[in-house]
Amino acid sequence: MNLFYKDISYTLFYLWMKKHYLNDFTINKSENGITLTKTVFQYTIIISFYANQIIEEQILNNEEQILYYMHFEFIDLLQASRFVSDFIHYFKNLNTPKSKVLLCCSCGITSAFFAEQLQLHIYAGHLDIKIEAIDIYTLMQEMPNTELILLSPQVGHYYHSFSALFPNKVVKIPITDYAAYQYTSILQLIINYLNP
Repeated sequence: MNLFYKDISYTLFYLWMKKHYLNDFTINKSENGITLTKTVFQYTIIISFYANQIIEEQILNNEEQILYYMHFEFIDLLQASRFVSDFIHYFKNLNTPKSKVLLCCSCGITSAFFAEQLQLHIYAGHLDIKIEAIDIYTLMQEMPNTELILLSPQVGHYYHSFSALFPNKVVKIPITDYAAYQYTSILQLIINYLNP
């Protein structure tokens, strides 16, 4: 009898969620279940309700990197609504303004890789920070608006010059953190600067 009530609860939960929160999602049905999809800015939001009462939540960026992933078995309405309400809250806040941080090196190649890896740690920490790579010459020519400029060790000798151009916005990455790919330490450096 419990399975009967669980099946009914699962179906009711899906219908209620679809009507109140997922009504503008595209619906795809298959023999395994129902997947609802929506594109919001550069993100793809996916929530799947499978026939075996597993619910899967995903958020992908425009490069199809997973920014958010959760799957769980439907136990009851209260448990499922907690998981899904957290998911909805998260994706509704995806487009909140993010602090812009520029990672600068001599030609932008090393910093592009480094910024990409650092951004993955930022996503994992659910932080409102956007990091971009830039080379030293583009930084000097374009003078972009940013909250913080991280100088790689290769261009650390420009610290005083850039501090004059971007007062209180320039930080040198310690050589050992950069060379040993200590993303957690560098991320802490960014957080400490942005939240003094």
